[in-house]
Amino acid sequence: MQLRRRLLGALVAALLPWMAPAVAHTTGHHPPPCGLARRAWLTALTPQGHVAWRTALPRFDDGGAPSPLVAGGTVYADLGGAVVAVNGENGKVDWARVLGVQVYGEWLIGGTLVVDVDQVGDRAKLVGLDPGTGGVLWQYRPGGRGFLGTPAPVGASGLAVVMVPTYRVGLVLALTGKLAWSQPVDAQNSAVSDGTTVAVPGLGSLKAFRSEEHTSELQSLTNL
Repeated sequence: MQLRRRLLGALVAALLPWMAPAVAHTTGHHPPPCGLARRAWLTALTPQGHVAWRTALPRFDDGGAPSPLVAGGTVYADLGGAVVAVNGENGKVDWARVLGVQVYGEWLIGGTLVVDVDQVGDRAKLVGLDPGTGGVLWQYRPGGRGFLGTPAPVGASGLAVVMVPTYRVGLVLALTGKLAWSQPVDAQNSAVSDGTTVAVPGLGSLKAFRSEEHTSELQSLTNL
């Protein structure tokens, strides 16, 4: 337990591109013709700067969210549309779940690992995963052209998203994946939230909404 606290207290986890020998795989991604496959590694450092462990992530495409998520002793990283859960104490891969082409972000909200997948276009979706097993709990597809900008976590409720081309802001609940409410906005910007209010800045105005579950009460409309 003491070792675990010491490691996770100063865990530095990074996705690093790495040229490694090509190996057989079934992900649909093909290694470069030179015979080498582009890999990424997750590396944990002790508070003294020593390498505690180093784990190769099981995808070949190194595109993903900029930073892994560390919660409850587990490191959640993404690579090439897959989410990988790595034990923060020993670097062992607990599970991996392929969700799409690219993951844009991950949030642990109310006990659900919520993942933003293929954000732009008709494949865009939010996926709720069991953080312990990687099992899919729900999927929410906005349709249209997907999401605008980066979703904003709203306390322990879920994610505030702006959907295009309808330009509506809504709250997707982390527990169920259902859209609790949505409201039209005249701005083409991402939503922001302080955990109690969801706001969308616009041209000369700011629309703000109460963020409680199943509530769509307009809190304020301020001309700037």
